[in-house]
Amino acid sequence: MSAHIDFLTSTSFRLASIDRTQREDAQILSITLSTHELRDATALGYYALSYTWGPPRAPAPSEPEIKTHPILLNGRYYQVQPNLHDALEHLYQFYPQKLVWIDALCINQEDTKERQVQVAIMDKIYSNASLVAIWLGKPFPQLQLGFEVIDRIYKVAFREVSRIIRAQQYDFTLDIGDIQDRYGLELLTNEEMEALMDVYASRWFGRVWVIQEVALAKKVGVINGDSIMAFDKFGTVAAFLHILREWCFGDQSLWQELLPLVDFTAGIQNGSERVGEETVGLVLTKLLLWTIGFKATDPRDSVFGLWGIVRHIASTQYLKMPEHLRPSYDMSVSDVFHSVATEILETSGTLILLTLVKDPEQRSSTELPSWCPDFSSPLSSHPISGPQLKSVTPVKAGGHIEGLTRSLLPGVRGGTLKLRGFPLGPVQAIGERADEIDRSSKLVGTEHFRDVLLIQALGFVRREFAKNGAESIEKHIESWCGLDTLAKRYPGAVEGTETIRTYCKGKGFLPTLEHDIPVSEEESDAFRAKVFDNGSGLLMILSGTIFNRCIALTAGGHLAHASGSTIPGDEIWVLAVCPSPLVLRRLEPETDQFSLIGEAYVHGVMNGAAIAKHTEWRHVDLV
Repeated sequence: MSAHIDFLTSTSFRLASIDRTQREDAQILSITLSTHELRDATALGYYALSYTWGPPRAPAPSEPEIKTHPILLNGRYYQVQPNLHDALEHLYQFYPQKLVWIDALCINQEDTKERQVQVAIMDKIYSNASLVAIWLGKPFPQLQLGFEVIDRIYKVAFREVSRIIRAQQYDFTLDIGDIQDRYGLELLTNEEMEALMDVYASRWFGRVWVIQEVALAKKVGVINGDSIMAFDKFGTVAAFLHILREWCFGDQSLWQELLPLVDFTAGIQNGSERVGEETVGLVLTKLLLWTIGFKATDPRDSVFGLWGIVRHIASTQYLKMPEHLRPSYDMSVSDVFHSVATEILETSGTLILLTLVKDPEQRSSTELPSWCPDFSSPLSSHPISGPQLKSVTPVKAGGHIEGLTRSLLPGVRGGTLKLRGFPLGPVQAIGERADEIDRSSKLVGTEHFRDVLLIQALGFVRREFAKNGAESIEKHIESWCGLDTLAKRYPGAVEGTETIRTYCKGKGFLPTLEHDIPVSEEESDAFRAKVFDNGSGLLMILSGTIFNRCIALTAGGHLAHASGSTIPGDEIWVLAVCPSPLVLRRLEPETDQFSLIGEAYVHGVMNGAAIAKHTEWRHVDLV
């Protein structure tokens, strides 16, 4: 028999009280559930727990398999995950009299109907809580040190994030040593930097549910021993979730003057006859551009987890929520994604959603149409369009809706997306992908770029040695002779091949010759570590823009940076109301049916320059 006796409706919810009891010569946590009406929620003064169902951070390979822990739930034995058990122990120790809402316990997870009813009102449960309490895991020294660092740098972070938004220019500081001169912060020790990274490496920050849990809360805090640390400190240091939360506060936000300077819509414009009352599609689009790839145990929750915040924003704009978007766990994952994508494409007045479709090599589902994104897995590279500073001109290769007629707007017929567009031509030639580029051909402007090249080269020789041995490495290094030419011309800006050879000899990838100065493996490892420290920041930026993409040239002479799976014969099209050109693969000759491969940046057409008054728009069917 279930520990959840009654069935919850859309106007009721349960709360948990935590105690201990003696069972079989051992103390065990005992949870008692009580049912309440939503209309009384504010008066109850309860906490809502925000946590991860699984381990709070990635376990080490040597860690044993996770085992559940028994508790009593309404007097019956019930198994919970270790992280929740740790949170319950902590709450009992420091907040024993407090009523707490905990999704894993307060919702009957085995009852699909109750689950979807409660998911649909979770925005109200969190917004009515006196505190949303964030649990990042059982306290340990490194985590505590991270909290102390955040507390110390919060005021500087608030000041500098405000300045960056006002100035509309990011600080690309890639050297941690710059922070003292630039921001007036005392230099962090290596231990403090590792502790700070350990806090933000918590899996909590990657959960899709935290978006509404944090954004809609009256008050948010992180459990820190016997105290609660204000989330504003964490949010300001992290900048991202805090800005999203302030967006929801609207006129009451402390960041009210700054929010108009951040383009949450990625250049999407309202104001057409098609977008009148149906801008729920726009709200969904904006959120998905920010949140695609946030993790959820159930892939459907990558969409359902946004229901509450979408409804909140829609209510402030007097929009009606479409009933077919209401969370329903009776639907399959592919049906949920298809339904959401269809709503967005038919009501938002933009095709920006298509830029979130992953390269075919990266797609995990074969059940979705080629035009429908998988919202549950992260993108391998940043989309060309996305939320950014208002001063950045948004791309609009396919024009904006107010300049186009209704006949050019998209429509969905089953699994086919019917569009209008015009071709820039078939792909005639493909250049190297980023992971195939193993030489430099241009002046390198900074030492960071120099070390990015070294990171790529050192990584390549390690992989090549494991695969093909020393002889293959020597052949590749000989082919990199252009590095030596550049190193002579621009000393200090480029490292020549001798540096790479020295590293390889220290690692044993190449034989040591008589005249060589001996280099130990420890020295080679130290050199590699120094290169990574200096170059990893820029590499991180580049990895979101150039990796998994390739250079493509069309028969008409258009130069493009295209999806990595692009092959000769694919076609690049500009589609009406799509900000980026798209790479399409024709299914059969002489037909209008295509499969979507991915987006492309095409030189000279990104601001609508390819659209003329008398452009001949053709039918395009994406399947």
